[in-house]
Amino acid sequence: MATNSEVIQDALGLIGVTDDFNLTAEYGALGLRAMNDLLTMWEANEVDVGYFEQDTLTDDNPIEAEYLLAVKYNLAVALAPYFSKEPSGALVSVATSAYRALLRKEMNARLEEVDSLNSSLGEAWGKRYSILTDS
Repeated sequence: MATNSEVIQDALGLIGVTDDFNLTAEYGALGLRAMNDLLTMWEANEVDVGYFEQDTLTDDNPIEAEYLLAVKYNLAVALAPYFSKEPSGALVSVATSAYRALLRKEMNARLEEVDSLNSSLGEAWGKRYSILTDS
């Protein structure tokens, strides 16, 4: 499990802000605020990654492991303007693809399963319709 500091450090590394493993206090605080803002927005859009607001860099990040890539890349895109950085096309592409994968997963999780074995042959506005007899 990654700490909040590690998630932020990775995101900052993706935009070339840091290349060492010592996250400054200012960058860490900014990253934590940006991560809270980003994931609060996702939650408002009903994208649940198991996140709740964080206030300490050293705490374990509650994001489920399968969602970390999407969070890191999207956090990098969100942080880029703070450092007058233009995110690369590759970075934006991965961030977008990973976020879309989250949306698909959320949408699929909300689909209701249909029992097709016990359903009728077809109905049209309240009338039974048989595809076998076309009536």
